[in-house]
Amino acid sequence: MMKFVFAFATFLLPATVLADTKIVTWNTGVSWDGAIEAREAEFVAAGEAIAANVYVLQEVMSLKGAERIAELLGVEDAQIVISDFASVSDQSNDTDKANPFFHLEVAVVSDVPIVSATELEFDRNDASGPLSNVPGLELSREQLFVPPQVWDTISSQTQRVLRFGRGVLRVELKGDLVIYGIHAKSEISGYCFDAAETIRLLKRIESRSDDESGLPADEIMKLESAVATLEALIAQEEATSFSKNWITNAEKREAMLSAVASEAADDVSEGKTVVVLGDFNIAIDDPRSGSDLSAGAECNPTRRCFEVVEDTDCSGQDGLDDSHFLISGGVEPNLMMTPLTTNLDETLMGQFSSVIDHIYVGGPRALDFTEAVVVRDQLNGAFGSDHLPVVTELAD
Repeated sequence: MMKFVFAFATFLLPATVLADTKIVTWNTGVSWDGAIEAREAEFVAAGEAIAANVYVLQEVMSLKGAERIAELLGVEDAQIVISDFASVSDQSNDTDKANPFFHLEVAVVSDVPIVSATELEFDRNDASGPLSNVPGLELSREQLFVPPQVWDTISSQTQRVLRFGRGVLRVELKGDLVIYGIHAKSEISGYCFDAAETIRLLKRIESRSDDESGLPADEIMKLESAVATLEALIAQEEATSFSKNWITNAEKREAMLSAVASEAADDVSEGKTVVVLGDFNIAIDDPRSGSDLSAGAECNPTRRCFEVVEDTDCSGQDGLDDSHFLISGGVEPNLMMTPLTTNLDETLMGQFSSVIDHIYVGGPRALDFTEAVVVRDQLNGAFGSDHLPVVTELAD
């Protein structure tokens, strides 16, 4: 049976998170209520294969959904928090989908007692959910601040839209461990994917009509014309807004990671061990990854909707996205965060296969964590997601 942390429990526990505590970050794929129900067996299999103590999950939509996932994962006595503190995700129609909680949140499911949970937003008034879902647990909202040396490098357009960005979930476990769960912005254009999927469906209709009764010639011409129009629109997207969004979203990642670094530096100065983990949406060795905040040094290669950026596109020039540099100490000299994922070959599966899910550690017990590993299902997949679970262990 699931239960939540109560205040009196804090006096009965040791001063540090125990060794052999297993921590995982996993982008579960869009996990609205119906999707969770359809994937129940996969979540059960994931729990059996991973058997973590602390799950940091992305693309969860409500506390209700997180509770169900925790139950399927087999986490006993689970304590659960979710960014935006959303109780439910009622998405039965378009009106429901417009509610402030119908979007992708970060959740923490833990059998290690949680002391506090804070949702960090660039605009702390952006979320309006209830703050009393978990009895006895300290819940709060605070504002994220981008360090000046980063703020001054991002465009005025990005500065204006940051308040609508994704929040960060800070969770303090009983003892000495602080977890920051993140889901950074992706640069992939939803428009490109939607248009491409429509093209695929139109071609499938045409193909099926040829195999069966056939379509009138004028209807086939309409389908072919629709395909040509969509292909032209994709080309237009690639030539204009796609490249602009790419830069804007890189700046959003830099803003988030530099702001988190500032928060984490404060925790480390207080003797806390910090873990920053989640879907970074950028690989450490990606040609777009850089370590120079000056605009003149940054490479911005041309990219089409469905092409991977190659190393040769930047020819040794510094990448436009400095997110990994910023979280590892590039903005806070006194903060040394170490990535545990440099040995991995893949966390995102599919056409854009890459290592974009990461775990960074810093503070007194940073050296006690094992190198990260991924967990695959029996079919070499990711338990119904396109992201593999990434696991580390706090060892002796």
